[in-house]
Amino acid sequence: MEKERGGSAPEKPVAPLTIPANAKQKGPLPSHLRPAKFNSTSTLFLDSTISKPKNNELMRTISEYFHQILDDNEDSTYDSAWRDKYAIFDETKHPLSNAAYTGQIPTAETLEKHIKNIFKIGQLAHESLIMAVAYLDRMTSNTDFKMNAFNWKRTTLSCLILASKVWEDQAVWNVDFLDLFPLTTPYDLGQLEKKTLGLLSFDVSLNASAYATIYFNLKAKHSTSIEHFMELKPLDKDGEAKLELQTKVWTSKHSGIQLSSNLKIPRSTGSMDDLSICKSPRSIIN
Repeated sequence: MEKERGGSAPEKPVAPLTIPANAKQKGPLPSHLRPAKFNSTSTLFLDSTISKPKNNELMRTISEYFHQILDDNEDSTYDSAWRDKYAIFDETKHPLSNAAYTGQIPTAETLEKHIKNIFKIGQLAHESLIMAVAYLDRMTSNTDFKMNAFNWKRTTLSCLILASKVWEDQAVWNVDFLDLFPLTTPYDLGQLEKKTLGLLSFDVSLNASAYATIYFNLKAKHSTSIEHFMELKPLDKDGEAKLELQTKVWTSKHSGIQLSSNLKIPRSTGSMDDLSICKSPRSIIN
């Protein structure tokens, strides 16, 4: 049939593409055809920060710092009264797992593995790592508490969990760590947190200047990979504001200190602890 003058031939209908049921898909689906992933209360699809060099380097330098503290305290002696006073930190009395207790200070590599496991399970922010260092320093400088061979695991765990709860908008649940530390319980971790707060006089406030001091001291004394460490910058202006606000709010909430009336607290600083219907363990168990 000839085309009409000035016109075009009618288009033939295109049959829909069908794929035989027994056909096998070769290779992964293109990204635009993959089903979307959604967050839920039990599953979080996040880009793993544990693989980023800046966080690896930070955890390694903190491990070196903690190892130096343990090494400095190795020759210290502790009488029964001291050990009873800080029994909640003592892994010989409150073991976290079935791992054999050696009585020796761990290597820096063992410390790093311990910190990385907590970092991964708790999905911690790198800011909370530096805050944990600040809290440990404050605990040991204001009291006679010392981190040693029999309490280092529970001490570092308590500082990291507390720092994360203070920094994050949503609390880290103690129950999240039961798979990693099967011999503990939410109640046990709650009592550990209460003791830690007591040693801090319930003051978890931390200003940007103190944070920066810890950052640069870690970098100067323990970093061997300046290129990687430099990827992690000190807090920017927003980070400084969040640090001071979050720590002041948390201190006020748990110590009864009244905040200034002109301090505006974003609603996002609330945690799941504020929900009376929540059945999960509270950040502090009274």
